[in-house]
Amino acid sequence: MDLRLRWSHSRPEGLTVGYGHVGLHGSKVLGQWFALDKETGALLWERGAVGFNHVSGVCDGVIIASELRSGGPWTASFGIFALSIANGELLWADRTAVRHEGWMKIFDWLPFVAKNRLDSPQKVADGLVWTEMGRCLDVHSGKALDAALPDPPEDVPSLAHQLYFDGELALGELTLKPGGYGDGFHIEALDGGGQRRWASLAEQEQGFVRSHYLSYRSHKGKLFVVVGDGPEHVPIDPQEPSFVKQNAVNHHMIIIDAVTGQRWRVDLSPEDAAEGCRIEDIQDDMVLISRGGTLLKAYDIVWS
Repeated sequence: MDLRLRWSHSRPEGLTVGYGHVGLHGSKVLGQWFALDKETGALLWERGAVGFNHVSGVCDGVIIASELRSGGPWTASFGIFALSIANGELLWADRTAVRHEGWMKIFDWLPFVAKNRLDSPQKVADGLVWTEMGRCLDVHSGKALDAALPDPPEDVPSLAHQLYFDGELALGELTLKPGGYGDGFHIEALDGGGQRRWASLAEQEQGFVRSHYLSYRSHKGKLFVVVGDGPEHVPIDPQEPSFVKQNAVNHHMIIIDAVTGQRWRVDLSPEDAAEGCRIEDIQDDMVLISRGGTLLKAYDIVWS
């Protein structure tokens, strides 16, 4: 297996905002807030964002976004915004306040809970937006349905192919379990009886892996893992190891066959080092990889 570079796109102001990522959506590549042609990487549109910073879903040519905020122990979405994926135009906005009823009103008084909440998108599919407050909005107009609300689909993809740290993923008869961090990172495959089929350790790959779902993905029976030749963070002052800064390192990709454990290595940055390398998205025969938060590269996956 191999990865073949198709195009690259540099964006000094940054590819994403907050918890966002760059995603593949049909013929377009969507970041915050810009769109590229998937085949060529050409810039189609870009715009500023007022009141939204997170993509909740894309449906029928409409981007559903929200403002994702985090304050200490809480992270929550505020508001519902719809943009045209064709040109980035804001189509409509919904700022309905969240109302707590009964005993749940206590949340309005707790100091560690988000205040002045606005309704937010929960699922986006089939031309509809299901919201936190139980409403169902038309994706094109933002109008709430008056009739009986359809049940939301059980499984709506969000960030595709997630494999969470200390979680697990079932692939046929195998269960994949990642764990550890840095040079102690590992992924193991267990069969139905709990027996280890194979294990991949970062020290065997001579590198460091960040324990984050943007560092490793599952796709078409293969695992794609970003490995750096040094730790992601290093101490600012060796005498104060608790205070760290990002570390610029070179990266490569390890591709693992989920059934056999066979591995392939692809160098991602032979020419320079960067602070951070992420798998932004992977679909069909293309994978998007960002470096330093400002450089996006699209690779064609060469299967073997």
